[in-house]
Amino acid sequence: MGSRHLQTREIQKARYERQIQTRQQTLEDKGFGTDAIAKDGRIKHFKSRVKQIDRAIGRLAFLEDQTKALKEKKEKARAEAEAARRSLGSPPPEKKKKDGEKKPGTSDKKAKAKKTAEKASAKAPKKPKEETKPPKKADAATEKTKKAEPPAKESASDTGKGKEAATEKTTATEKKAAPAKKATADKKKTTEKKKPAEKKKATEKKETAEKKTDADKKKTGAKKSASAGKSTAKEGESA
Repeated sequence: MGSRHLQTREIQKARYERQIQTRQQTLEDKGFGTDAIAKDGRIKHFKSRVKQIDRAIGRLAFLEDQTKALKEKKEKARAEAEAARRSLGSPPPEKKKKDGEKKPGTSDKKAKAKKTAEKASAKAPKKPKEETKPPKKADAATEKTKKAEPPAKESASDTGKGKEAATEKTTATEKKAAPAKKATADKKKTTEKKKPAEKKKATEKKETAEKKTDADKKKTGAKKSASAGKSTAKEGESA
């Protein structure tokens, strides 16, 4: 992670330098030469990291120098302005007010405005308040009697009237349904009457068809016998 503090960058540089030294020592113990140690991948990686950190340290140092120079310039300009003001005897400049800070005297003005409003309201004539009469309370005796009275039971006449109304409703519904019932009964009767007549017609048709077929068979037999007799006669004449 890149840090913007010089101290952390210096700590990182020292860590990588220690790692380079330990890696070189281990390779020398194993018998590697200087050329092989210089070509080692880990040592190259550590050295590249050290170079990056050196660049970052240079940038951070440059930025710190710039901020210090700007602060010094501001302080010098402020000191020169104060010296010139003192020489002229002018009052010091007012500081810029931050958000949320109240102007001096605003609370006093508000308090004075409240006092004047209270005085004006005290001088003004007050309107008489309308008297609100409390609602009249019902007599305790009447309330007790109402509570004590049991709910009125239905009389026998009321029950009888209800039964009569129910019977009237049933009769009305039966009257409405009567013509429909009659129509269905008439249809059944007509269908029952038609059935035997239709059966008779069907049987008559069958009988007539059978008679026709018998007559046709007889005609064909007679024709065949006649043709056979003619053929025998011709054969006798020829002989």
